[in-house]
Amino acid sequence: MSPEPPFLKALTFTLMGLPQVQAGCVPMIETGINILNLPLMSNFVDYAIRAAANEYVAPKSMTLDMGKLLQGDNIQKDVEALGILWIRIHKATGLSRQDRRGSQGGGSDPYITVSFSKYGKPMYCTRVIQDDLNPVWEETCALLVTPDLIKADEQLSMELWDSDRSTSDDVVGKIELSMQKMIQHPGKTYPQISKLRGMHQESAMPGELHWEVGYFGKPRFRPAMRSHGKDVNLPAQLRDKKGMTILGAPDFLIRTIDKIHRPSGMSRDLRDNVKYSAFHKISRSFFTDIS
Repeated sequence: MSPEPPFLKALTFTLMGLPQVQAGCVPMIETGINILNLPLMSNFVDYAIRAAANEYVAPKSMTLDMGKLLQGDNIQKDVEALGILWIRIHKATGLSRQDRRGSQGGGSDPYITVSFSKYGKPMYCTRVIQDDLNPVWEETCALLVTPDLIKADEQLSMELWDSDRSTSDDVVGKIELSMQKMIQHPGKTYPQISKLRGMHQESAMPGELHWEVGYFGKPRFRPAMRSHGKDVNLPAQLRDKKGMTILGAPDFLIRTIDKIHRPSGMSRDLRDNVKYSAFHKISRSFFTDIS
């Protein structure tokens, strides 16, 4: 036990003998059998279980640091992204004919990849529309925007490809959009009708892409949503008391007890006990009233 939360430090356990474990693996078919019961397989599985369990049979034991398990880790939980780039791909019109075979209005099996021009790796790919020079996708994707992308002056790259079965896919066209320009106009989507170009900046390709794009920044917690403890609409248990400051959300959630009145010379352990006793007394009284 520990005087500090979560009040539990270590847990040690041991096994008084080898456990009897039955393992099974049955395919999801009508006549499936337990694969682990096969002669060679069953002996191997039984041996592996016994070897692992033997490490914890008395007098051997295993100790778990429950404090770390209950408190969690120090891994960063919040993403470093500044926001997301929301993309809606509607359709393409007037694409060039890439295949000799195909219908009169076809001759191409187009699809679109979404990536960053310098990074190169596709982050999203639409489905392939078979034999159509005016394909309609109506698909949506979202990409995380990180500070590194902005510093590198990355370009959002939309590439149209023609899917081929026997040879490598052909480029139908591409468009690029500056990320730095997008983040200057957050919170709104902008319809786009973009003319396709080739892999080189000066080259042009037949066709247009109809799509929407918008940047939405990561929301921040608004200070106005935090209770100061003096709201008359709050229950009496959540309002300020002498020597005690209670901060929290407006709806019955006590977040912290910042200070507590105490006489001089009080030891730290006793002060902590008084603090947590006051917290549990308030929370218990409050939840009893609303139950």
